Amino acid sequence: MSLTIDLPHDTEDALRRLAEAEGVSVEECLVRLVNSRLGIPESQPDKPAKSLADVTAMILDHFKDLPPEAFEGLPHDGASQVDHYIHGTPKRNG
Repeated sequence: MSLTIDLPHDTEDALRRLAEAEGVSVEECLVRLVNSRLGIPESQPDKPAKSLADVTAMILDHFKDLPPEAFEGLPHDGASQVDHYIHGTPKRNG
């Protein structure tokens, strides 16, 4: 939708200053103001997907403070037999 609005000079100046301070165009600034007033949440840019290295680092960070005995008794085939240990299904061969 396109809309033309006649604003008083002081309002226009204030809007330009606000847009400049936020690093956006006057149009984007107006859209944000209107959406805020209408209760429409600001859209967020998509976050980039985490890489495998990022996820691995995050997991290791969570486990770094666990004492070695926390891992005692864990099955050595836990990854390959996860369905058995989580859901109780029979173990798979291999």
